Amino acid sequence: MIWRLLFLLLCSTCSPKAKALSRVLADVARVVSNNAQSCSRAVKCDSKSSQPSPRLSRSLLASEGAHDVLRRALSHRGHLVLSLDEDDASMLTQSRATLENRLFGAAGEAERLLGVARPLSAQRDREFVGVFEGEESTFVEVRFDRDGKALPDGVDGVEMDELRLILGNLARQVIDVALQDAEMMGLVDDMTCLRFAPHEEDLVSSTVQRLSFYDASAKDNRELGTHTDTSFVTVIPFTETPGIEVYDPSLDAWMRPEAQPGSRADRDVLVLPGELLDLASCGRYCAAPHRIVVAKGMKRMSTPLLVRARRSALFRSEVPMASVWASLQKSSPEEAKSSLSADLGKQKQQQLQQAQLSNVAGGTFPTPPQFVIPVRRGSRELVRFYKQFCTDAQILSASPPVVYMKGFASDAECAAILREAARRFQGWSESSVISDDGNARHVVERETRTSSTMWIKSSEDAACQRVLDKLAKKAAEAAELPVGNSENWQLARYQVGQQFRLHTDTVEDFNDLLPGGRITTLILYLNEDFVGGHTDFPKLGLSVEPERGAALLFTNAVLPVQEPFGMITESRAAHCGNEVLEGEKFIVSRWFHPVSYPHGLQTSNESPVEQEAAA
Repeated sequence: MIWRLLFLLLCSTCSPKAKALSRVLADVARVVSNNAQSCSRAVKCDSKSSQPSPRLSRSLLASEGAHDVLRRALSHRGHLVLSLDEDDASMLTQSRATLENRLFGAAGEAERLLGVARPLSAQRDREFVGVFEGEESTFVEVRFDRDGKALPDGVDGVEMDELRLILGNLARQVIDVALQDAEMMGLVDDMTCLRFAPHEEDLVSSTVQRLSFYDASAKDNRELGTHTDTSFVTVIPFTETPGIEVYDPSLDAWMRPEAQPGSRADRDVLVLPGELLDLASCGRYCAAPHRIVVAKGMKRMSTPLLVRARRSALFRSEVPMASVWASLQKSSPEEAKSSLSADLGKQKQQQLQQAQLSNVAGGTFPTPPQFVIPVRRGSRELVRFYKQFCTDAQILSASPPVVYMKGFASDAECAAILREAARRFQGWSESSVISDDGNARHVVERETRTSSTMWIKSSEDAACQRVLDKLAKKAAEAAELPVGNSENWQLARYQVGQQFRLHTDTVEDFNDLLPGGRITTLILYLNEDFVGGHTDFPKLGLSVEPERGAALLFTNAVLPVQEPFGMITESRAAHCGNEVLEGEKFIVSRWFHPVSYPHGLQTSNESPVEQEAAA
């Protein structure tokens, strides 16, 4: 009997779940220990280096060579300076100047807001928003709710939203390049999309937009001591008054990036890796020790963005990031592990209570799915965003968004997909269209769409598979939705006389689909050696001439979307593929939904729309 009990105990501690929890505890303890050691080294260091900080232009971040520079800078030197393009730099400067005047000017609002600091909610009693004032500085800590409203009340405004978008876009791009891990990217609080979640704690962003103000009336230097941030990255725009110092472990010296020759407060931002990046990268990027030293008689206003994690996201599929974040606040590995274990114990108890209530009620309560909606952008922001993918991206329409990106795929990549089509010459089938007559789905008459199609889930050719995977990831980034939210590539062939009459890619009946309706479409043109076949949007007055390698991306739902399973079809996005007059036209299309497929993967070669229509 005793041996049996010991065996059962051993099995329970060796279960995959127990191993995952044990690994998370070890990961958290490692990060806290790393922070303590690096801050200790930094505090003892009294050396300052005149060497230049690693630097990159934001416009180069899309290139592979720049990726290596970024990763090395963050992993070896603990910081990176990024230079913004002219438009972003101008907006950033204007927004900060307006905010400084509003909050700290002669008729500033900061004094009125003093004392309003409060927890975000009863469930988030350890996280505060509001205005805080100390002997040496004042700072406003701002969060955003899912409607883009700034908290606390009184600091809301377009300037804050512009700061969030500019720095948030930049931060997510940096994190994506650093991690190269889709699962870990799923943990990051999304600053450029409105993320709707069933969890109450996710209704307000974890990411902090902070406005720190150091008054010029102080008689001595003001300091914020050596510390690291519990963030994936912290993005800090330079200011006219140098103040931030970063410890460079490769030089064992302190750096003052803002004071270096060539630095510009109207253009440069500092990127610092934080404790969550250390955690997600398994120690490749250690959190950067830094401090603020402002000379007496000098005024400084800083607007750092601390990009944190979605609280309900699960680290290693087991532990909520809210609990991980709280444990990383502790000062020793032992305290961190104890805090995390206690939190997990409370959550387990709550789950048991919920299960008991569920049994009493005679049923279960399924967890609603996580869903994501792309952000609504103005014309200037659309241009800046899509230039990341193609330097000559054309915004054909801002509302609804219609974007044409030449060179989205190379000639070689297009040729690889066409070879795959040739190998599957027997796989073509007549195209069908699913519509909504107000009562049920049905296949529309053959005359509406006269092309042939096939679904491409995978390729037996390794080179072609790499192309498909690369383009799927790029399409997801352009759509601002996870790859797991998209259907497989659909290849379409239009021969002479064939066309696709006016239609929309989603109808309101599609909201009943498990992943919701088709919110975004991306069409990739594979060839151009044909006549006719333009893609027209009659209600927008647009006619797009296909060019090999170009991608056409557009939104099918009215923005902003408040309810992913209640999306309203954007009638102005109705489009048609005109008749091909000579030759053959080949395209591949990818449709994105607000909700991921089960397990983030689609197991069928068919579209979910086709599957459910046939059911």
